[in-house]
Amino acid sequence: MLEVNELSKATVEDLASNPKKYGLPTIEEFARDPERYRAGITSSDLMAQIDRGSQMLNRHVTHHEYWVGGYRCESLEAADRMLSEMGIAVTAQNFKPEVIDEGAGKCKVKVTFTLPDE
Repeated sequence: MLEVNELSKATVEDLASNPKKYGLPTIEEFARDPERYRAGITSSDLMAQIDRGSQMLNRHVTHHEYWVGGYRCESLEAADRMLSEMGIAVTAQNFKPEVIDEGAGKCKVKVTFTLPDE
């Protein structure tokens, strides 16, 4: 199980030295069977992870932007609703999170969901 609270405090060196502590596979395990670690997550689980990740960065984040195709959505729920209405399941391959630095230790988070034809 992914340890989100521990993971939020981890450095790259921590992850490289002991990925099991954070509920992650080793590089060798992932290389042997990458689909095992990709396929098991549902669309709703993925949206929940996006939401939890944005909450962990809350004191640094000034605002969030969610884009579906070329359209801006007011919230993650609106983006999820728009994707559902279009019949598109959210997968790890069709969204791209970006942290955009705004200076003074602040940033904004932009999550872009791509459509299958893009």
